[in-house]
Amino acid sequence: MWYYNNKIYNELHDKDLIGFVYQITDKQTGKKYIGKKNFFQTRKTKLSKKKKEELNTKRTHLKLTKESNWQNYKSSHQELKKLPEESLKKEIISFHYSKRDLTYHEAKYQFENDVIHNDNYLNQNILGKFY
Repeated sequence: MWYYNNKIYNELHDKDLIGFVYQITDKQTGKKYIGKKNFFQTRKTKLSKKKKEELNTKRTHLKLTKESNWQNYKSSHQELKKLPEESLKKEIISFHYSKRDLTYHEAKYQFENDVIHNDNYLNQNILGKFY
């Protein structure tokens, strides 16, 4: 269950939002992880000949967008994925309306908290560039 400003946040209230920056804390060890999660995922699906005729298009693929698994998401960190939901405190730090803004703020919070050098954080890199 996600919390935002100490209130439960379990459904998307604004369809224009792209995603959020979060902090997950292991209640037993106190270790934290800062990351980002998108509300929606887009995937390409191949169109059959019949479907191409129905849509009257020459396209071979179609992009489909659907809501992601953000409500049940536990982070990309392997250690946190293994823990039961009850042992995690999942907090939303901020919401964002663009991918650029989302990525910027994830890195900003990670640098502000010095997640690479701080032993209280599980993050091992920032943007896959700083280790």
